[in-house]
Amino acid sequence: MENAILNVNETDTQRILRDFPEVDIPNTFLPENNRQDSCAKVILNRQQDSEALFLQSVFNAQNGHHLPIAPQPPAFSIIIPFYAHLDYLKICLESVALSVRHVPEIPVEILIINDDPNVSEQVLASLIPDNLRKMLRIIDNEKNLGICESLNRAVEAAHYHWLVHLDCDDMLVEKSLRILTSRIKKYPSVRYISSRMLDVDENGGLLRCRLRSENSSHLISHGMVAGHLKAIRKDLFQDIGGYFKIYEGCQDYEFALRASLFEPLLFLPDYLYKYRWHGKTQSVSKAKRQMETTNRIVETYLLTGLFLSASGRDIPIFPDFEGEYASDWQQGFFANMSESHNRPRISVTVRSPFNKMNRRLFIIRLARLMADLSGLADASATHLTF
Repeated sequence: MENAILNVNETDTQRILRDFPEVDIPNTFLPENNRQDSCAKVILNRQQDSEALFLQSVFNAQNGHHLPIAPQPPAFSIIIPFYAHLDYLKICLESVALSVRHVPEIPVEILIINDDPNVSEQVLASLIPDNLRKMLRIIDNEKNLGICESLNRAVEAAHYHWLVHLDCDDMLVEKSLRILTSRIKKYPSVRYISSRMLDVDENGGLLRCRLRSENSSHLISHGMVAGHLKAIRKDLFQDIGGYFKIYEGCQDYEFALRASLFEPLLFLPDYLYKYRWHGKTQSVSKAKRQMETTNRIVETYLLTGLFLSASGRDIPIFPDFEGEYASDWQQGFFANMSESHNRPRISVTVRSPFNKMNRRLFIIRLARLMADLSGLADASATHLTF
């Protein structure tokens, strides 16, 4: 495989672009409420260096971070959400079986989250390779819940501390878990790992290898460069929350941006994942909707950077806190800031105690709300609970 990777010419990218052209979204495709007039855009239009503010916020959050070290050796819960790709699932599971054989000393479980009401658990069970049967569980959704709720269910149900995300139409490289194990041992405090990946066609033939020169600081400018293979420690979900349904289809991008505001992400040079290109894949069949969702996410996190980097004269909207922890929030949120009565204000009921992590999570939530408002005048009519 390594020799094959070295011999692949990056010009094979043109084959993918020919078969699956990228979608250019004109402004006229935007929803009827005309998102260029949203509250976030009104604020960001006044702020020329909004991307720089986001990057500064990332640097401030990651500088001098201290994270708990996970138990050693690592243990893996491989999460496979299933919908509509039975023909590829069998191949997917066979790739997992091969990878598991290379780590006989490592605890591994496989969770299939069945989100397809038309496919029974018995049908899925018939595809399981023999060496995976004792370590595989099938979680049946009572109805189609979508990718976000399915993943959140899997995160909750997982027994082990490393969660490896695998789409049912994709594959692991044979030594993925072995290489991932060695990387985790080398970087014991990391909680988010992303590898390089190989693009394959419908028959598994190699199309290209994605060299990925980007790093986590390029997430806001280059899009989702922290994708497959994703291995995420379970305690990161417990600290910053799971996937949000409002970002369905791009939920992993939003989660990566959110995580980057708390700690460094580890980008591996290894090719550990095979991503299959076919006409029914999410990236192809729902490209326009994904572009809209991506724009919404970028808008939210640029605004988050503005809030996190703001001084008293810069913060565009002031929250008025109420509830059990109101005094702590009022004092802690506005530390080193001077409240301004000339800014729009928003009423917030706080049910969570004030600390640095909750403050950051709240600002992300506030930025998401601002991205949804059509204008600053709407802020005073909105109530937020955190």
